[in-house]
Amino acid sequence: LPYLAVEQTFVRVYDVSDPAAPRLVRTAGMSGYQVTSRMIGPTIYLITEHSIWSSFDNELRLPELTSGGTRETVKATEISYDPAMSEVSSFVNLLAFNTSSGKTGTLTALVGSTSVAYMSPTALYLTMQLWDGATTRASSKLTTSIYRISVEGTEMSLEAQGSVRGRPLNQFALDEKDGRLRIATTAGWWSDASNEVHVLDLKLKEVGAA
Repeated sequence: LPYLAVEQTFVRVYDVSDPAAPRLVRTAGMSGYQVTSRMIGPTIYLITEHSIWSSFDNELRLPELTSGGTRETVKATEISYDPAMSEVSSFVNLLAFNTSSGKTGTLTALVGSTSVAYMSPTALYLTMQLWDGATTRASSKLTTSIYRISVEGTEMSLEAQGSVRGRPLNQFALDEKDGRLRIATTAGWWSDASNEVHVLDLKLKEVGAA
């Protein structure tokens, strides 16, 4: 049976020294649709996501990196997994691409869908929302898992995982300063909703909340 299509997202670098004739100089891509991207110096950090259900016969399709005209499948032994996740649905892929040298680095995790991403000069934070399994959303309790990925050029490593009550609105709800991550969340729904601020250390252990 044919495979369902798995999108690929590409970063293409053009030489525009001659504006009338832009010239493609290098390309890198990763499986999945684009969640978001960031750039520090010459390095672009691209986050993509795609479902684990990628074929009609439920055959698992591992993510692929495309660089320099070649395509390479991410090894299953190199894919991270959080045992705290009761259900997984997606591959979340990180591609670090140095736009000057063409060097790449990747990191892939088997998790749920990612929601908000925030980046500091030294780390990328990914958040994922988890429900407690109650029968309705109104009675459910929502927590947000946070993953801290240290970055240095194209080198990336998963450093810590933590969680807070509620959900962040967007990337501006997170801020890293003086060795602390601050995250504003909304807990509850409708008339029962409340706003909270959580302070975590760089191991993502909560050290304060209000």
